[in-house]
Amino acid sequence: MQAMNRYVRAAGTFVASGVAALIALVSLTTTSWAQTDTELTESQLDYNNKGVMLINEGKYDEALGYFQSSLAIGEANVTYLNLGRTYARMERCAEAAAAFERVESAPKVKSPPPAAIDKILKRYRAELFEVCSARIRLRCPDEKVSVAIDNAPAVTCPQLPVPVTPGEHRVQVTFEGRESVQTVDAKAGEVTQLDVEVPQDPANQEPADEKPVAQKPVEQAPTALEPIEPLESEPSNGLRTAAWVSSITGGALLVTGLVVDQTVVGSRLDEVEAASTAGDRSAYDTRLEEYEQARDLNRAVFIAGGALAASGVVMWVLSADEADAPTAGASVTPREGGASLEVNWRW
Repeated sequence: MQAMNRYVRAAGTFVASGVAALIALVSLTTTSWAQTDTELTESQLDYNNKGVMLINEGKYDEALGYFQSSLAIGEANVTYLNLGRTYARMERCAEAAAAFERVESAPKVKSPPPAAIDKILKRYRAELFEVCSARIRLRCPDEKVSVAIDNAPAVTCPQLPVPVTPGEHRVQVTFEGRESVQTVDAKAGEVTQLDVEVPQDPANQEPADEKPVAQKPVEQAPTALEPIEPLESEPSNGLRTAAWVSSITGGALLVTGLVVDQTVVGSRLDEVEAASTAGDRSAYDTRLEEYEQARDLNRAVFIAGGALAASGVVMWVLSADEADAPTAGASVTPREGGASLEVNWRW
């Protein structure tokens, strides 16, 4: 009898559990069905249509207000789709991504059908990624460096920019068994460059508290100044050179005049005397004219030679006087504790 009672109680418990499970399943199915289909009210349709028109006109702020008014009446997948589209056009990337997420969980309208909404959602998400995705360009100092962005697997330093979501990212750097971490703030629609720093070997790092010791300047003993020879002005040799040239040229002309006088002029004079003795008047006149020309030319040579020789003598005298002209000089003599300057003047 007791066994029979236990069986009845167990059967009753099983039936009660089954009924409760059936009620829960029916309730869940009803809720799911309610989330699957919905109908937009006339106000919601009006808000959505006006919002779409404003998107096409580029008036995104006004369109945003209409979609939010529609959602205030009731949620719908198509409204969240249009809302995300508006945020994407305004480059409000995080809000656009959140709105697109709600498209999948919000009540679905019959028109357009869910399949069409899903297709449009994929296209809008692709456009959002193009507009709002950020990229990180990593510049590594060594090709052996490996990096891992956030929780991604470590790879060798990539050559092309890495697409990431906008925001701050953690970059773990590994090199020869040493690791370090850097952070980078990636901007939406931009390429952010990060110069990767190679982790240093602790053995090669200098102690932080160690400061360089100041070195005292090396004192050098003063060196004695060697005396400087007096600076004397030497007479210019230009006048002396001119004296040499003038004297030599004048002497050469005088010697030439003597030679010409003994040879050319003397022979012309002999020819004049011979023509006079012969009584040849024509020959006499010719020889006399030649003699006078040679004599006059030789006189000019004598005069020039004498003038040059005399000029040379005068210049020799002047150059000798210039050698005795006053001179100036200075000398530095080392002394204990310094040096003395001595100035000499000779007259």
